[in-house]
Amino acid sequence: MSEFATKLKFKAKALIDKLEFQKIKDSPTIKYYTDWKEFLKYPPEENKIQQVDLEIAGLNNAVKEIKVLNSDVIYPKGYLNGIIVQDIFEYLNGASNNNGALLTRINESRITALHFSALQNGVYVKIPKGIKVKNGLRIILGINLDEEKLLSQHVIIDVGEYSLVNIEILNISGISNKAATSKMIEIIAGKKSEVNIFTFSSTGDKAPSYFRYDINIHSGSTVNIADLIIGSKMHRNQVNAQLFGNTSELNIHNVSYSYWNKKLDYVFDGICKGIGNKIRFESIAAAKDRGYTSIRAIARVDKDSKDAEIDIYGRIFKLSKESLAVASPELEINTGNVQMARHGVSIANITDDEEFYLATRGLNSDEARNLIISEILSRPKRYIPEFFISDLEYITNKLL
Repeated sequence: MSEFATKLKFKAKALIDKLEFQKIKDSPTIKYYTDWKEFLKYPPEENKIQQVDLEIAGLNNAVKEIKVLNSDVIYPKGYLNGIIVQDIFEYLNGASNNNGALLTRINESRITALHFSALQNGVYVKIPKGIKVKNGLRIILGINLDEEKLLSQHVIIDVGEYSLVNIEILNISGISNKAATSKMIEIIAGKKSEVNIFTFSSTGDKAPSYFRYDINIHSGSTVNIADLIIGSKMHRNQVNAQLFGNTSELNIHNVSYSYWNKKLDYVFDGICKGIGNKIRFESIAAAKDRGYTSIRAIARVDKDSKDAEIDIYGRIFKLSKESLAVASPELEINTGNVQMARHGVSIANITDDEEFYLATRGLNSDEARNLIISEILSRPKRYIPEFFISDLEYITNKLL
């Protein structure tokens, strides 16, 4: 481990007990949200863990792949002309200002301090100016450890001006994994670039998990994210986004689903800081059995921003009597100069009358729910590049 990595971990470890998990307390009207106490049961793993490969049969093997596993980064050298792929510690060690090269601040909260104190590895991916990666790039974040420790991974995707990239990010854990996980993805979209991302996250039900995007979008750039998130013992999924300059745009289409006793808390926080910025956030919160899913989204407009357009919408599917699904969209507008700012929620539960109607067509309640779940899980298909669709279909078929 490099000298810089050792210093980074030491600094993070010293901050853990000095920081809160969040500055704003959860609403007392909601029973769950994120149960941060679960993460404290897993001490950060400071040493490198033995490599365990996670093979996923059935994925589109035409998509080029980077694997960030327990203790290694695996990728074919030179498989994409012009693209830089570098070990995260090597990149940070060579970057100017070191910590300043990170969008995520180590001292932001207790979970960020825990993340960096337990950092196993990661990767820096640079898409240089004008490069078009149309055929797709897959990044697998995989952890498999038969110990109750906290392990983390960190990825930086730096997209240059006038570039285009299609990325699939798979956040997974092995079947036998008992480790809590923290995965953070930083995305910098340079001027007039386009970044299209499909994210799938499923980390099992034996340990808590944390997954986070920090996104900076610059003038004339668009970031599109379609994600399918499955709950874990306690899964926190967080997206922080800042839109700068003129006409930068962020579109997120999210499906969050929990079943059995799984819990999922999805939080979005986006802010418009420039002129003509656009945020569109559309989410589905679905829960079955004793599962719990909450989606909290806030879009903000800075006081110096002009002509922003914001559309925040959530849909709830409560698929069992003991399940719980919550959607809470919010707006924070600090200027009178906006083009549009709206938010809303709809509830789409199966009523007794609808169950009776389906029964007359030969479907029992379980079959009816499975049809709905199948449609919900396949929804990201509408928003992802064609070469990722077969992966989504394979993943959803494995879940049902």
